[in-house]
Amino acid sequence: MKLPLRSRLALSFVAAVALVFVLLGLYLHQAVRRHDTESTRRRLVAEVGLVEALLPAPPWTLSPTLEETVRALGTDAQARITLMDPRGRVVADSHYPAA
Repeated sequence: MKLPLRSRLALSFVAAVALVFVLLGLYLHQAVRRHDTESTRRRLVAEVGLVEALLPAPPWTLSPTLEETVRALGTDAQARITLMDPRGRVVADSHYPAA
């Protein structure tokens, strides 16, 4: 059974529209993902800059004042902050007391 010309044209149009929507969906998915990643990166860089501005300049040495500052900043930023010395030893951590 052969479809009439009108039905074939309608099916072709529906197929073309469906293809456009699939391609548009794929493009928008990637665009939204890129935008979210970039906005998250910008926000994190800004937060690190703020925390860095509130901390004393390195090199850090273990002190109760530094521990209190790091703990308060970690609470305010809702993030874990860990300060390390040049040898890689933890000097202060917002979630754990220094050893």
